[in-house]
Amino acid sequence: MATPLQLIKDKETEQSSLIDRWKVDSDLINNEPFIMEGPNKQPVPRVYNVTLPNAAIFYAKMVALIAGVSRKMTVNDPQKKMTDDEKADIINFSGDTEIEIDTLLNNENEPEAFTSHAGYFCSRGWSAEQILFRMEGEKLITDARPLDPRWFTFEAGKQGMEWGCSRMERSRLDILREFEEFKNKFSFRGNGKTAIVRDFYDKKKHHIHINDSSIVEEDTTYPDDPPFIVKAVDFGPMLKEKDAIKGKG
Repeated sequence: MATPLQLIKDKETEQSSLIDRWKVDSDLINNEPFIMEGPNKQPVPRVYNVTLPNAAIFYAKMVALIAGVSRKMTVNDPQKKMTDDEKADIINFSGDTEIEIDTLLNNENEPEAFTSHAGYFCSRGWSAEQILFRMEGEKLITDARPLDPRWFTFEAGKQGMEWGCSRMERSRLDILREFEEFKNKFSFRGNGKTAIVRDFYDKKKHHIHINDSSIVEEDTTYPDDPPFIVKAVDFGPMLKEKDAIKGKG
């Protein structure tokens, strides 16, 4: 049976064409310089290249429009058994939860969740979120963070997500602060300033890898469903061609 790390790397290879598309999209959004190439994929000599910011401007406008919408929550009660007060309690609780989520993100110098999802849907055509709600004593910790789908891999099955894994390049100081007790189990590569942290959940286990070293393997506290949500925008070609994943989202 394949190890979690092998599952992750196999899926990254399977999604390589989609990842390549995302790289092109990010270059447009970040106004990377345009270079005219010939049929041999080499730069055409003696050509003055000008990069127009049309894609970047369109992206910024779309994110601003979506992130700025006024959202209204409704409670669906098909059996008409709930009172108005009960519906109001659900709406208020959900609203308070969003505020707490955004507060935790703000503490980590991250944008609010809805703005992040708007940005990912407009740039990647996908968005993902890791939801680690938990009780600490009598306090509910609303730990939910949007994930850039470029660094998220997963396997879908007939009963939902089989496993999911977020990948993040983190600084040496940040990693040692969180994983001090495991520092003898992994090493830093290259300049020694960063490492890749993979956070893997399936229906039974939770694994953490730093670079390719396994440092945590434990029973998950979120059984039956990995604590992730992922969604692709329902646009793009629907044809089931060999490389259909490239155009999804």
